[in-house]
Amino acid sequence: MKCARAATLVLFTLATSARDEKPSTVHDSEGIHYDLSGLTAKKDCSRTTFEGREDYINVCKSVQTETWALEDSGEVGGFTRKDRGDFSIGKVNTTLDVRDGHPLLIMKDGSKFIAGGDLKASTAIRFICDNSLLAELPPQDTTACAFFIEWRTSYACPSSEGVGFFGAIGFIILSIIALIVAWALFTVLWNHFMLGLRGADQLPTIPFDSAQRRSLRGERQRPKIFWPNGSQHGPLGEPQQLPGIFW
Repeated sequence: MKCARAATLVLFTLATSARDEKPSTVHDSEGIHYDLSGLTAKKDCSRTTFEGREDYINVCKSVQTETWALEDSGEVGGFTRKDRGDFSIGKVNTTLDVRDGHPLLIMKDGSKFIAGGDLKASTAIRFICDNSLLAELPPQDTTACAFFIEWRTSYACPSSEGVGFFGAIGFIILSIIALIVAWALFTVLWNHFMLGLRGADQLPTIPFDSAQRRSLRGERQRPKIFWPNGSQHGPLGEPQQLPGIFW
């Protein structure tokens, strides 16, 4: 019964774990980001138990220590060294989950238990945010079906998520678009309220065409003077800067 409950908990956690995450990273339901890639090491974390046996484990990576009498040794995420051969506590898994504010790593399909038939070992590692690096490896219970590890490390603390190269390019493009929209809006408002322009004349001008458009605007806005003879010229046939009738 104890083995059945432990196995059920592990399977439930696997079924509800996060999807579409980068290896060794995870977001919780509130979008908080955790990154345990810093724990993936070239050298395994090890500990000598009170019984004198050695425990080895790596995070999101197969163990680097040479194993003894283990099948699929390249997929082993952790193991305990015993007199008659090493005992795998689970295969490598790069998918994390978050439970109660702590990153959680599940490894399953370890070595078979002699007393458990086809039942294989599974391990749940809970990472706790701490400035120290401490791994509490499984208790030496030869009848256990699932192991629970508590690993205290600063890597378990929430971290900022890098945007990457394409994210940076996207940010630059969006910033340029935002600046163009802000410039266009400011230009329209300026032309409307400060220069008194209406219609298409309010719109921003293309730099190489702006001089020509300003010239046309000046022609349209320049008041015309008409003399009594119906001409725009004075008696001498030349334009006169004298009061007249504006149209």
